[in-house]
Amino acid sequence: TGDAERSPERARAADDDEVARLRERVRELEARLSAPVGEAPPEDNKAPQWTTLVIFGADGNLATKKTFPTLFALWRKKLLPRDVVVVGYARAPYDTAAFRKLVYKSVYSSAHTRRERERFLKRVHYVSGQFDDA
Repeated sequence: TGDAERSPERARAADDDEVARLRERVRELEARLSAPVGEAPPEDNKAPQWTTLVIFGADGNLATKKTFPTLFALWRKKLLPRDVVVVGYARAPYDTAAFRKLVYKSVYSSAHTRRERERFLKRVHYVSGQFDDA
């Protein structure tokens, strides 16, 4: 019966630990979101966080209307890793400069500074190919 009496206490302690972990995570996210655009969040370490996102069909309507504007918004709010690289893949024979112009048009808003857009576009690259290429 000793274990039966402790079980609710253990469950409560486990719940309290989980709540404490969640509260700490919320504080971390709030700190990241409250940092001004262009400024690193306070808990940011300087170690590389290499992440590559490959967008298939990157010249299509979904990518230009939804995917790239969303990625830009996440990048501006520092919700993507600092060193993220975005690689567009599609059949169209673009070079990286032409593809960046396409992405620029899809993320353009007068509310964003030119510098922000340019910094984001430096992380955008393009590869042309067929989807059945091995």
